[in-house]
Amino acid sequence: MIIETILGLATVSKALVNLYIFLGAWFAVDQLSNHIADPVCVSALV
Repeated sequence: MIIETILGLATVSKALVNLYIFLGAWFAVDQLSNHIADPVCVSALV
């Protein structure tokens, strides 16, 4: 029972870490694309 609980917690924590990494990567890409897109939009408007 204890081993199953530990394995369950390990699985959940691993899933949370993967989710955190995914969200962090998505946020970084989003920020990066904003920085790249801004000058392009400005030059397109001008």
